[in-house]
Amino acid sequence: MKDQWTKIPELLTAVSDHLLQIAIYDLHSGAEKCIVILEEDPKDFFGSMEPVLNYTRKAKLPLPLIVNREFISYSLDSYPLEFINISSDYENIFCKEDILNNLSFENRDVRLQIEREIKSKWLLTRMAVLENIKDIKGVHRILRMSVEAIIPALKGFCYLKGVAIPKDLNQLFDLVNELTEFDTNPIRQIYSISRNEINKGLVYSYLDNLDSIAKIMETWQL
Repeated sequence: MKDQWTKIPELLTAVSDHLLQIAIYDLHSGAEKCIVILEEDPKDFFGSMEPVLNYTRKAKLPLPLIVNREFISYSLDSYPLEFINISSDYENIFCKEDILNNLSFENRDVRLQIEREIKSKWLLTRMAVLENIKDIKGVHRILRMSVEAIIPALKGFCYLKGVAIPKDLNQLFDLVNELTEFDTNPIRQIYSISRNEINKGLVYSYLDNLDSIAKIMETWQL
């Protein structure tokens, strides 16, 4: 998939004056994504981005995240986890200015979003599993999606601890396990096991992990 993204700069030559950076991120997740950063939006934003839309649809790639400099500068307090996730594991395929390399975040904003994300995933995961409790394939899919969704929160947790964020997910799970006072291996297990290995005990352990991380965030001293 990585090589398929390299065509994106060619598709944006009509707005090359607006381009600051194009990067692939989530490189070690097995599901790379792309971000396009503009100085400002072109006048005909939708028309300018149509070649990218057509190409990604044909190549069965996710549509890149397309933002401008102003959006990023005003959004680091609202979406710190998203930008921590992107900036911790990316590779440039076009770079006039490396915006992602110079991002900084307030600890209070990171803490708040981690708490929100973990609590929402705990609630949504619990209800979704309950609704699909007889469907092992469905429960496996729900749990896998839940773990993928909390990975930015785990990276944010490392950021708050002041440690380097691993690019490899297994190393990230190892580090979070070291940094907490409880066993977070259920998070890793759910991410890696097959649906036939899912059981209620593992689901309860995973939900307990989310609850414990949320409680850490509630009492976090800034």
